[in-house]
Amino acid sequence: MGGATWGRWDLPQDTAYLAIAPEGTIYLVTAIGLFKSADRGGTWSVVTNSGLTSSISALAVDPKNPNHLFAGTNGGGVFEITLVEE
Repeated sequence: MGGATWGRWDLPQDTAYLAIAPEGTIYLVTAIGLFKSADRGGTWSVVTNSGLTSSISALAVDPKNPNHLFAGTNGGGVFEITLVEE
């Protein structure tokens, strides 16, 4: 924890943004979609129906409500995504 271990992710593009929720869930957005990991990056699942279609340049979790994720885009504004457990 706290950057004690690092690993390489083989992503199909060179840009990815991530945010970590207070309970430790990690959210990662790339050009191919939005993903989440509830086990510190051990496994990943797709966040379906996120509605993200623009190029993402920032990603953040609402510190008061970890079910809200904010995505800033290049020229498309800021989007709030209400996360629903699948």
